[in-house]
Amino acid sequence: MTLDISIHARQWAASQSASTHKVETTGLLVVFGGNGKGKSTAAFGMAQRALLHNLRVGVVRFLSGPELSSDARALGKHALCDVKEFGGGCSWDATRRIADKGEVAAGWREAKRMLDDPTYKMVILDDLSWIIHHGYLDIDTVSRALRARRRDAHVVLAGRYMPHEWMDMADMATEMRQVSHPYPNKAIAPQAGVDF
Repeated sequence: MTLDISIHARQWAASQSASTHKVETTGLLVVFGGNGKGKSTAAFGMAQRALLHNLRVGVVRFLSGPELSSDARALGKHALCDVKEFGGGCSWDATRRIADKGEVAAGWREAKRMLDDPTYKMVILDDLSWIIHHGYLDIDTVSRALRARRRDAHVVLAGRYMPHEWMDMADMATEMRQVSHPYPNKAIAPQAGVDF
């Protein structure tokens, strides 16, 4: 099964027809890492594009707090998008760490289900890299799943502490770098429509 090709992809393919290299459509591994703002926003923007092409999207958020972000709320209203939230925000409180690990394990089971389900054409794993960095989940388990992923679906990873292994494995990798930020630099509170 191949992905539906948009008009832009068809135009690009037509422009390449005289070329000697093979033009193919395949699911991509896309990574948004770094310490700058915009990683999840970029991933959710890709989800909006996929939904406009009537592709089913699955989103697993590993650091969600008690309320859905506006991005996740908007995506969750679409019939072709399933948004699942896990982690309760994850805590440094040692008494919560076991509960957090249980939430993360449930989140990874849901992520694997989506990765294996052929009806999903894009799966976004938000803040999975943070989970790996802080030892909540084994990197080898996730890396094996990423290498074995279906080739008819896009997988998008967004978050801080992105493992170099995943950046190298990606078909498209972007590292967001913080140049200026209103919270630490200017003591400006998070803004509706910008941050949430």
